[in-house]
Amino acid sequence: MEAIRRVEAKRPITDAHQSLRIVIPLLFERQEPEDKLPEMVGWDGKYELELDQWNNWIDVQDDVPFHTVMISMSSGPGYFNGYLVRWAERDGRFRTTPLRPGDDLCAAAEAALRKLHRERDREEKNNDPEAKKWLAYHIRRQVYAALAHLSPQQGANDPFSDESWESFKKQGRDKRIRWDERQQNYVFTIETSTGIP
Repeated sequence: MEAIRRVEAKRPITDAHQSLRIVIPLLFERQEPEDKLPEMVGWDGKYELELDQWNNWIDVQDDVPFHTVMISMSSGPGYFNGYLVRWAERDGRFRTTPLRPGDDLCAAAEAALRKLHRERDREEKNNDPEAKKWLAYHIRRQVYAALAHLSPQQGANDPFSDESWESFKKQGRDKRIRWDERQQNYVFTIETSTGIP
C-alpha cells in the first residue's frame, strides 16, 4: 500500500498514476464475491459501492487485464484514481495467490469476451452485432500485440475474420505457447528430436 500511495501522489496525467486503473483490479479483490465494486463520486477520492463490474475499462480474466472500450482519442487531464486506492485500503482484499497470467491467452480473451457480451446483453446496451464485432476486434488486437514476438501476424491483418482468429489460435496450440515465469513473457516450446525415425 505504501508503494501504491506513492504512485497515487503523482499527477493524474502521468502514466504511473493512470496505471492504478490496471494495478488495483489485478492485485485486489472483493472481500466477498457478491460485494460491490467502487464507483468514483468526486475528485477527492470519494466513492460509492455500486457497480457489479469495474468501471475503469479493464476486465481481468485468468490474471490478464483486457482493455474493454475502444477509444480513439481523449484530451485533458487523466482520471484521478485515488478512489481506487481508498477502496483497496478500506473494502478490498489483497490477492491471496501469486499473479500469473494463464498459458492460453486466446482462451482468456474468449472468456473475457463472453463475459462482456453477457453483461452488455443484460444491461440491454450495445446489444447489436456491429458493437459485438468491434469489441471482438478490440480484444483480439490485444492478443495479437501480446504474442507478436512469437507468431506471424496471420489474423492480425484481418482481425474481424473468425477464420483468421481460428488459424491464429491453431498456431498457438501448435507452438505450445505458454507463460514463462522466469522470462515474465509468453514463450513457445521447441520440440526436441529423439533421433528415432
